[in-house]
Amino acid sequence: MEAVAVATRLCRTCDAVKPLEEFAKRPAMLFGRTYRCKPCSAAHSRAYRATVPDKIRQYSKKYWEKDPAAHRARVNAARRLHPDRARLYNKRAALKMKFGMTVELYRELLAAQGGVCAICCAADGDIGLAVDHCHTSGAVRGLLCRKCNWGIGSFSDNPSRLRAAAAYLERQETEAIRVRPTPPAATETKPTDVEKK
Repeated sequence: MEAVAVATRLCRTCDAVKPLEEFAKRPAMLFGRTYRCKPCSAAHSRAYRATVPDKIRQYSKKYWEKDPAAHRARVNAARRLHPDRARLYNKRAALKMKFGMTVELYRELLAAQGGVCAICCAADGDIGLAVDHCHTSGAVRGLLCRKCNWGIGSFSDNPSRLRAAAAYLERQETEAIRVRPTPPAATETKPTDVEKK
């Protein structure tokens, strides 16, 4: 009797017949694959984690404390192996923590601005523009390149100070004072004791 190669499997969650590649590998199970497809497995995992966050937090802490150096080495190796994914993960975490926004919302805002800085119209990549926000209310105002964001931050987000700076620059363009560096003055040398004799 010949072994028949199985190319598909039924997902027990969504009841869809999918190729074996859609199921995570699990040697102990039938066909060496899990009985849930990857999307259903991920949804199940998210739902479970949402119901027992304290248990997950304790497990993670225990796992980390067991060997923090080895864990950090694995994380760093994964980041070096997939730098784009690491950058996106870091951006996602920073956006969520600082502004409560998702990468999708960030990309919608970027598309609404035409993919460029709201002030100088410079493009800075897919997720490279900084999120400009009001420091008193926390409301997001738009996306700026780093220089423009630092610039308005240096003026304490004060429009009157920014207008005064712009007026100063415009005035200096028309009334610029040309200052030439003065050549060093010829210094008088004093005769040394050797020369006096």
